[in-house]
Amino acid sequence: MFPRAVLICWLAVEAYLALADALSSSQIAGEAFNFGTNKPVSVIELVDLMLKVAGSGLKPVVLNEASNEIAAQYMDSSKAARILGWRPKFSVEAGLRLAYEWYKSVDA
Repeated sequence: MFPRAVLICWLAVEAYLALADALSSSQIAGEAFNFGTNKPVSVIELVDLMLKVAGSGLKPVVLNEASNEIAAQYMDSSKAARILGWRPKFSVEAGLRLAYEWYKSVDA
């Protein structure tokens, strides 16, 4: 239900660095690129992954009260793979784990 694209900050940095490396190519002039894992996850799946990574026993309460919600919203980054050679280097769960560990280290 409600699949979404997820782009972890480390993937975004790698994506924009790949784009910067290719800026001198006339092949990308005026082009737009999408970056993501190409594996949409539902909002509840994302919350469950976050709770798993954090080792939390919290249980989300879904009220289902949102109106005008977009049913599916995600990107296809195959163009970035084809032209820039960029592909996500890790899964959503691995990216969440990296983010969680980083936040723990700076909050210590």
